[in-house]
Amino acid sequence: MNASQPFVTDEFRVSLAETITWCLAKPKPWNPQTTFRSLELAYHDLWAHTRREMIRTVVDRRSELIAHPTSPDRPKPATSLNDGRLLAYYPDVNMFDGLSASECENFVNVCCVAAWDTWVDFFEAPPDKKGESMLVSWVPAEFLKMLDSAVEVDCVESIRWVDTLDHDLARELRNVGLDYPSA
Repeated sequence: MNASQPFVTDEFRVSLAETITWCLAKPKPWNPQTTFRSLELAYHDLWAHTRREMIRTVVDRRSELIAHPTSPDRPKPATSLNDGRLLAYYPDVNMFDGLSASECENFVNVCCVAAWDTWVDFFEAPPDKKGESMLVSWVPAEFLKMLDSAVEVDCVESIRWVDTLDHDLARELRNVGLDYPSA
């Protein structure tokens, strides 16, 4: 996370649009534990050297499955959260207690990591900013209430709603109209 570089790039917005498209295409009723952990996107890259590379393998695979990069059907940069909300997960700040998972029927796992189909991007903090690396996931409207409870019981704040953060990412999202309406 370089302070001089924007967070909300076209690449981020396309990844968000693809995440929303992928998730909304899942047949209902949705199960918080299984629906957004598809085998097609399951992480299998044992050679990834960083968390960002690991997450990009999932994001890039979803992009390939949605449409060919030159296809006119490929999602354009997101202009809406489709009534969903963005969740931040801080992997270096975690109790690994499973309490949040129990509050949201395992939409986040015992480590507080959201289901991989919902991953949008990962921002790696520099070494002097330990604890600020962040995985951003999109949460569909149907799961917002249960995720509110999961965020509330997380005593170390390893998961938080992006729109509640005092962070450049939240400010940039507001500036482009991609914030949660009630924020």
